[in-house]
Amino acid sequence: MSVEVEGMWLMELLGRDGWEAIGTAFIEGGRYLRGSSNACTVGTYRVDGDTITIEATTSLFEGARTIYGRSSGQVQIKYEAKIQDGALEGGASDGEYTTRFRGRRVGDLP
Repeated sequence: MSVEVEGMWLMELLGRDGWEAIGTAFIEGGRYLRGSSNACTVGTYRVDGDTITIEATTSLFEGARTIYGRSSGQVQIKYEAKIQDGALEGGASDGEYTTRFRGRRVGDLP
């Protein structure tokens, strides 16, 4: 099965108030890049069948929401998700805390 993963994705995290936007991700050529107004994430990904695994570092800037018990500095996160019909959903962990996340593919990269 061929799964289309490269492109632009709108990403969300399941927080205490429901699904929250966490930024726009750019997935291409083994690299995962995501940015928002107060955080950025840089890492790598691999696809095995319909599963994507992302290993990345998130840098939190002033005003960032608290994730994994931190609101500043850097967090190493591993994401694993199923991809289907231009959407992905799965779990993310820093090794201590686990959250749910999802994404929706919104276009190709130029």
